[in-house]
Amino acid sequence: MDASSLAPIRYGRIILGVLALGLTVLAVVAGALGPVSEMHDAQMDGMLLLVLGLLALGEIPAYAIVRASMRARLQSEHEGQTPTEERVRSLAQAFLVTTLIPAAMLEGWGLFGGIIYLITGQWTALLAPIIAIIGIVLLLPSHDKFNRFVSDITGQHWP
Repeated sequence: MDASSLAPIRYGRIILGVLALGLTVLAVVAGALGPVSEMHDAQMDGMLLLVLGLLALGEIPAYAIVRASMRARLQSEHEGQTPTEERVRSLAQAFLVTTLIPAAMLEGWGLFGGIIYLITGQWTALLAPIIAIIGIVLLLPSHDKFNRFVSDITGQHWP
């Protein structure tokens, strides 16, 4: 495998790093500024936190369905196939997509939590960007994760 076929792994690290950095800046700035609105409606504050929680709960099964669908398609295309440069490149791109989808979902959820904090001052909403940052960092692509992904898809161990 040459370096160009694994470029999506490097790009994934950069993209996810930027997502995590953006959420970090939001969390720090929101925490430093505090709520930007003096008008508080306890019922609305609670409703926004409920929506944040429901969004998190909804994203988990949504991603599970998307992931299972993508894996099934990839397995039907690549299972038992020999490793060629073109196949490695294709799998590296698929790996990037399967990494970016949950990272983007986490980022959106984290941003929503930061905005809720800025609107309501509910400190618990700041947990969303913090959890999202941790989740994105855990998703950072690596060669080991890619090799496990390829093994899962093809049923073969690739070096």
